[in-house]
Amino acid sequence: MHGREAPRDVSSHSCNKTCNVSEEVELHVHLDGCARYETLYELATKKNLYIPGSGTFEDLKKNCIIREPESLAAFLKPYKFYNPYYAGDLEAIERLAYEFCEDSKRCNVIYSEVRYSPHKLVGFASCDKYGLQEEAPNNPDLISFFAEAKRRGYGTTIHAGEVSGPAGIKRNLNAARSCFLPEDEKKDLIKRLMEAYG
Repeated sequence: MHGREAPRDVSSHSCNKTCNVSEEVELHVHLDGCARYETLYELATKKNLYIPGSGTFEDLKKNCIIREPESLAAFLKPYKFYNPYYAGDLEAIERLAYEFCEDSKRCNVIYSEVRYSPHKLVGFASCDKYGLQEEAPNNPDLISFFAEAKRRGYGTTIHAGEVSGPAGIKRNLNAARSCFLPEDEKKDLIKRLMEAYG
């Protein structure tokens, strides 16, 4: 649904009301991007928080749909107005997670890798050195960071490339490659990826 013809709905589960596949996998989904409109509207009205337009349910829904994909900043714009609806509210966050699981089951999703930003969910506002229009330059400490995370048994994930494209993804994959798989599986995967994508 990222093309110009189909609007991108940033505030509902990726599946439609009717699911045409027997089983589905979600490899990258953001919890705060899967909230039900009804839940967002209920939280906003209960807390007397800003809703775009005239403050109606339809206005909220309309402002969660990106019709013309312009940039990453434009895509993320809805999150800015509805993040306060659940930020710092552990009961609301638990509800988002529970409803995500319900919606996943309804849509025959058998496996999900759900992302979330704990600092945003608890209402912490940070000042990032780098904005959405640029990515941080390559940092040699990344490699040692991922190696240390692996040594301690932590799982890691990478979020890159939205702005810089394949170059940013490649840079970060190279930094983290030692963390993903056992050595033999990793070598095979890297070989197949290099054959497929150069």
